[in-house]
Amino acid sequence: AKSRGSTSSSRRKSRSGKRDATQEEQIVDEPVTPQLAWKVLTQEQVSKLMKLSPKDLANEVAVILSLKEHEQNLREAALLDYYVTGIWFAHESSFNEEQTSAFFTILHILMNNIKDKHLSLPENIKEMRQIMRGVGVSQQNSLHCFSLEM
Repeated sequence: AKSRGSTSSSRRKSRSGKRDATQEEQIVDEPVTPQLAWKVLTQEQVSKLMKLSPKDLANEVAVILSLKEHEQNLREAALLDYYVTGIWFAHESSFNEEQTSAFFTILHILMNNIKDKHLSLPENIKEMRQIMRGVGVSQQNSLHCFSLEM
């Protein structure tokens, strides 16, 4: 009886191994997407930002993004609030530095889609879907630092 169970078990392993190999082949066939971490913020900047209070965080992000008129200019103030809220969300979600940087890059891409490309909300959501595609499935996506188990 033991040999039957072990044979059955080894068959399962080989079957699942076959599926895993097929999945790996599919992953290899996917184009390698450039990583999003460190595209907008450096590791040193992220490390510093993650240690700051919300007020100090706002001041530092304003310096990094050259938002010199954020106290008088409503557009700059809203932009600063957008990024600070995103970084604070990453902090509260216990993102590590690489995840925080990648998340900030996503925020930056989405904001540029609105400002520069004038994408509508549905178009921007479609763009975000493209960015997020493969999270938890492929190690070759631009967000390999995230998983579905977070």
